[in-house]
Amino acid sequence: MSKNKKPKVGIVSLTCCEGCEFAILDLGEKFLKLTKRIDLAEFHLIEELPEEGSYDIVFVEGTPLLDEQFKFLKSIRKRSNILIALGTCATHGGVQKMKNYHSKVVKPEFVYKKPKDVENHKVQSIKEIVKVDYEVLGCPIDNQDFLRIVYILLAGRNPKNIQRPVCYECQIRGYKCLLQEGKPCLGPASIGGCQAVCLSGRLECYGCRGFLKEANWENIIKALKDRVSEKEIYEMMEMYGVKDVKSKSNK
Repeated sequence: MSKNKKPKVGIVSLTCCEGCEFAILDLGEKFLKLTKRIDLAEFHLIEELPEEGSYDIVFVEGTPLLDEQFKFLKSIRKRSNILIALGTCATHGGVQKMKNYHSKVVKPEFVYKKPKDVENHKVQSIKEIVKVDYEVLGCPIDNQDFLRIVYILLAGRNPKNIQRPVCYECQIRGYKCLLQEGKPCLGPASIGGCQAVCLSGRLECYGCRGFLKEANWENIIKALKDRVSEKEIYEMMEMYGVKDVKSKSNK
């Protein structure tokens, strides 16, 4: 990116709730300040007509579930210097990925009169389809984390996601440990950076940001089985589509 020219930035969405994009808008004055540093060429929550051509940076929220979305994702990848997965749907598959785990019972014919006309693709993270340069984790994202990554890129450096457990952020804020209260929580294995926002409301961590590479799943599952069944543990992992991340980390 040229230091004398504003980088052209796009924020686009596939299948998702668009919660991560609204989190960006919630930045308010900080977002307006950021727009003075970039050429925001596409962000449909602000204007509906995108600019054509290439991008220096593009953020992609959601997962492709339709043929046209797969085509669009591959097209935007070719037209972008840097592509960033925005939020859990993009980074891991998100809530809609639960369909994959229950494909034997979740079928189009249970809902639609003409199921053959319904596109029923397997839900995938976008990095399984195209090259992803960086990720903004979370469901929804932490908008301060989004700002951090953007400004690091504008400075010409490579951003990295924090590799520490949610438990760390929970403890430094003085929240009571739900595990010690006998409740199931994936905080010991989950990537932090969320400021333990769920734990602040006494809600268990479901690992929406994915899991730490060094997570010892044998010990974690053993500890959690004192509180819930192994089946319930895996159902917790299904909530945000991160169940298969655990199996990959053990290979």
